[in-house]
Amino acid sequence: IYPMDKQGVYMGDGGKVITKDGAPNMSYFNERFLRLPDSLTREGNCYLSLSTGEMFSYNQVAADPGLSSKIDFGIYRVYNPDVKNAQGAVTSYAHYRYYLYSLSKSPLPFNHFDISSWTKRGTLFSNRLATGSTEFPKFTSGSTIANAASKATINQLGPVEIALQLVNGGNAPAPIANSMVYFKTPEGKYGVVYLSSIGANYKTGQYLVFQMKSQK
Repeated sequence: IYPMDKQGVYMGDGGKVITKDGAPNMSYFNERFLRLPDSLTREGNCYLSLSTGEMFSYNQVAADPGLSSKIDFGIYRVYNPDVKNAQGAVTSYAHYRYYLYSLSKSPLPFNHFDISSWTKRGTLFSNRLATGSTEFPKFTSGSTIANAASKATINQLGPVEIALQLVNGGNAPAPIANSMVYFKTPEGKYGVVYLSSIGANYKTGQYLVFQMKSQK
């Protein structure tokens, strides 16, 4: 600010400091731990809201179906056994492939839960990009997210493969970590979800760690 009187003479600043706080135009949610869906206990958080950062278990949403309107995607994994050639030699060792999917997908790729009464958000996703560790930190505002995401093809409800993990050594493809996927919400907001790691512990079992950034 450059204050002047009627004659256009600079009046000085009086040593005052003026701070202007602007509302952020980007949401950032760090370290959201999602567990693989458990068809027995149904207790693990296997659903995620990209706009609020909330995580949900099947039991939680089944008890309050209104929460389903917040869910943008769920996760699951598929086991792939050893692949052998005609001579019996293993050409690809057993591994798991991990996927995210919109609950609007029909038919559902993971159909062990009854979600017939739930609201299905139609969030769309891109294919996986293997550049998450280098690209994700570059998204520092809603405009940088929109500029990048609007150039990507974001047109699927899933399933989108986001990770691969060997079961027991061998020559299957290397584990996919640091995966990144662009998304577009039904409200037209662009964002990016980043899978930073896969882990496990004796209490919760297997889990995937996500970070998300999106336009506000």
